[in-house]
Amino acid sequence: MPHVVVGHYDFELVCGPIGWKIAPPIPPNPMGHGLHTYGGGPFCSFRIHSNYTCPGMYILTSDRKYPVCPKNYVNPLVVKSRVVPRQVFGMYIGVCTNLSDRFNAGFGCISPSDVLAVGGRQTMCRINNLIHDEVGGGNAVELWFYPWVSAESEGEEFLEKQKEPLRRGFLWPWNK
Repeated sequence: MPHVVVGHYDFELVCGPIGWKIAPPIPPNPMGHGLHTYGGGPFCSFRIHSNYTCPGMYILTSDRKYPVCPKNYVNPLVVKSRVVPRQVFGMYIGVCTNLSDRFNAGFGCISPSDVLAVGGRQTMCRINNLIHDEVGGGNAVELWFYPWVSAESEGEEFLEKQKEPLRRGFLWPWNK
């Protein structure tokens, strides 16, 4: 199974490349609420396998063929597998208590309520739009996961603390 090592964590490939389709436009809000900064899209829709229900850290990578700005993509990662090693770029790092839910009911499925200025989910919309643009630009986006079985009782706050050294030690262009 392909994997990448970031810090001392060994992330396994969950989904790659992410296959997506253009999401239908979000219908106008009948209540007249405005959109948040990332609510205008465009969005895509995708799913991962539903068996990744444990907590852990995840990363999104791109096989970007060209540097947009070298200083923004300074964390090349080497994919180790039985075939020839290849290089990908770490774009986003996050944590979750259930990976399948985070992607299937979150990043991969933007709903009308997600785009609203009040109560919307800005991060979900922003990352979905970035995946849309990256894949639409001809690059392969892959999802990698490091399960953290002991974190089930610890919760997402515990996982955030584990992620911070990796977040500070590398440049993740899609993280804010």
